[in-house]
Parts: sequence; structure tokens; C-alpha cells
Amino acid sequence: MRGDATRHALLMAVARWLSQRHLHAPVIFLLEVHRPFAFAAGQCALFFQPLLSMWLSDDSVTRFAAWLGDENGLDQFISLLQAEA
Repeated sequence: MRGDATRHALLMAVARWLSQRHLHAPVIFLLEVHRPFAFAAGQCALFFQPLLSMWLSDDSVTRFAAWLGDENGLDQFISLLQAEA
């Protein structure tokens, strides 16, 4: 449960940041267009985890990959972006 609250807070912060820069519409468009590839992108993130760990923690990469693989997570983020608009 705590992980869900942490993920929601992080998604809310990112949605707010994007909305402040008036990027919510292009991001929503890109997320919708690339929705079919979200799972594959998550698997690629896991594959490149050793390389990505130079900039991100292993936990961050794992959570990002899990978020991409979760269709509800993508819908939740799009809803947050639309609410911030």
C-alpha cells in the first residue's frame, strides 16, 4: 500500500511539473500513441538497467518498468495530467 502512495505522489509531482510548463497536452498525446509499446519499453528498461544505474538507482528503474507494464498506471498518470490541465 505504501508503494502505491509513493507512486501516486511521484506521478502527481511529475504531472504538476509538466502542467506548469504547459506540456500536458503533448505528453498525453505521446502516452496515448505509444501505449501499445509501454510493456516493451518497460522490458527494455530492465534490460538496460545496468547501464541506466549509472544515472538512476536500480529501484527507480525497476519501479519505472513496473509502472510501464501496468496499464492502470498509465491511465492514472493520464488522468492526473488531465486534472492538472
